[in-house]
Amino acid sequence: MFFNKVLEGLPDPIFGLGEMFRADVRENKIDLVVGIYKDEELRMQLMPSVKKAKEQILTQDLAVDYLPIDGLRSFCDEIGRLAFGDERWKVHHGRIYAAQTLGGTGSLQIGTAFLAQEISKEAVLSNPTWANHSAIFQRAGCKTSFYPYYSKVLHGIDLEVLFAFLKTLPEKTIVLLHEVCHNPTGCDFSQEQWRALSLLMQKHKLIPFFDCAYHGLGDGLDLDRLGLEIFLDDGHEMIVSYSCSKNFSLYCQRVGALFIVGENAAIKMRVGSQVKRIIRSLYSNPPAHGARIAAHVLQEIDLKNN
Repeated sequence: MFFNKVLEGLPDPIFGLGEMFRADVRENKIDLVVGIYKDEELRMQLMPSVKKAKEQILTQDLAVDYLPIDGLRSFCDEIGRLAFGDERWKVHHGRIYAAQTLGGTGSLQIGTAFLAQEISKEAVLSNPTWANHSAIFQRAGCKTSFYPYYSKVLHGIDLEVLFAFLKTLPEKTIVLLHEVCHNPTGCDFSQEQWRALSLLMQKHKLIPFFDCAYHGLGDGLDLDRLGLEIFLDDGHEMIVSYSCSKNFSLYCQRVGALFIVGENAAIKMRVGSQVKRIIRSLYSNPPAHGARIAAHVLQEIDLKNN
């Protein structure tokens, strides 16, 4: 009576392929769908340092009370240091609001909902981009289009065409940027390109929204944060979505963080109040276990260095 007109939705383009893979009976099949950390025998494993951290906090992880709406503060601080670098976090954290989220996808969802509510519903994504980006922005009510990114002729980023396109955008347009290991091309900006992009976006008052899903898996933790460092040093207000799925092998724990960089502490407070309202209406507060594992890895020098 109520639901008989509901149509069947299309399978997810990524996880749908995984279901097809599992249903395939051929013995020589190879799964190239989702990037998961595996050992030489293709067995899914926690990274050694993460496994040790999980074992070490097992007897301590006894709290049953709710976390705050925006999550475990020690986790947010440690991921902030990891994402922006110790020195920059020390200098700028007073103007950066941080919240624990349900993975990188949850971070993207919360950040997009905040922007759509408070700032802008105009967004541009790279062509091509991760398949789920469009759905996330559209669900938040954003009008999305695509900026030219990868050139099959140049086998790289066509910066001239990209910059020409960005110059046509209205002020406050959201520009989604892949911080490192661009998905799906694997082609990233160089240091000089990041600097030029930062200046152009600042001049045209465009909103940088960084998706950082593979930090540390490109050229290392320091070089992989280069874009964020340049934009932070140039004084941008921006949003950063950070995922701990890949670089901590915490896929099923759904561990992520959202960072919103404002001009000062007063703005940080007001931004945080709105983000917490959004989180409260969606899932109230995040789970603790995965965040405690990630925070412990980053707080213990031996684990962090391994």
